[in-house]
Amino acid sequence: MVKKHKALKLILVGDIALGDHPKSVGFGFYSKYKEGIPLSKAETLFPKVLKADIIFGNLEFNIGGSVLSGVDFSDLNCRGISQYADFLVKSGINVLNMANNHIFQHGREECDNTIKLLSDRGISLVGLKDEYGHNKFIKVGDQIIAFLGWSARPRQGFDGVPPYKEFEESECYKEIEETKSFADFICVSFHWGEEFIEIPSDEEKRIAKAMIDKGANVVVGHHPHVIREVEEYNGGVIAYSLGNFICDMTWNKATANTGLLYIDFSNGLIRDWKWFPGFIGKDYFPHCDKASTRKPVDGSTKKYCLLYDKLKRQSYNELAAKALSRHRRLTLFHMAKNFHKYSPKIVLDIILNAIKVRFSQKDCKDTK
Repeated sequence: MVKKHKALKLILVGDIALGDHPKSVGFGFYSKYKEGIPLSKAETLFPKVLKADIIFGNLEFNIGGSVLSGVDFSDLNCRGISQYADFLVKSGINVLNMANNHIFQHGREECDNTIKLLSDRGISLVGLKDEYGHNKFIKVGDQIIAFLGWSARPRQGFDGVPPYKEFEESECYKEIEETKSFADFICVSFHWGEEFIEIPSDEEKRIAKAMIDKGANVVVGHHPHVIREVEEYNGGVIAYSLGNFICDMTWNKATANTGLLYIDFSNGLIRDWKWFPGFIGKDYFPHCDKASTRKPVDGSTKKYCLLYDKLKRQSYNELAAKALSRHRRLTLFHMAKNFHKYSPKIVLDIILNAIKVRFSQKDCKDTK
């Protein structure tokens, strides 16, 4: 007789960016919460109607120091403080992805401090290399849930080999298959894709479906900063991008839209899933609806249909470039509107950094 397991509940959210965005240095998330995040925020982070055994998110920035030292642009952007860990614990978030292109931005020491800080508080970390000793298996009752993570984004803003797993397709499938022999349920976290375009590429769809075929139950994407469709496939669920969840990137409606994916599973099978939509407010925190819906992430809705229709006439890269261009225009407007909030030094640093990035991109193109 096959033993029946208790049904478990899983909440999955997107980017948790606890720091100032590069274009909001001086008035972004960290600047608003320099003394720490009020723990009252943790009590309203998720709709009270939801009860979950596991809550997962993508930790976009490290939080390894107690204060942010330095006054340079490079010191102050994409970086939080260790006091934020108390908020994460209080909120119930107990699994965080670390395989992303910002987590190593401020060097090994601060990344290592972040890993220790969170591990000491009982938060499981996803996507780290095996030598970091993380446990990818989480036991809830008599069930084992595995979280596997990779980053498919290029190394950005740092030198050296990062501590997280970088995507290699055959090795990824092999690890999923090996994990299947131990785990009752597998969730894959994947940092991938082009930013700001609200549909996945054909290649991303192929890889995500292959992961499900190899044994994953859920595949969730992050990095695009916008919500993409959620698809059922071969008994699994694929969320191509969960968008932002906590961040100060609110000047673009697409990046301020948020939500959470709620999955009910037992005996290695998904019984049901729901999407709870929301928006990121002026406090930089999500405000999610109490009622669920599947429409905003249904691939047949008007928004996605229009994009897929355009894809018949334009390449995916062209559509991605247009989405990026639109976001850049909105960002320039955001910067102009808030120009009085920048210090003169930060303005100069932002300009110099933009020139540096532009030339580095040109050099990359010239060498291809």
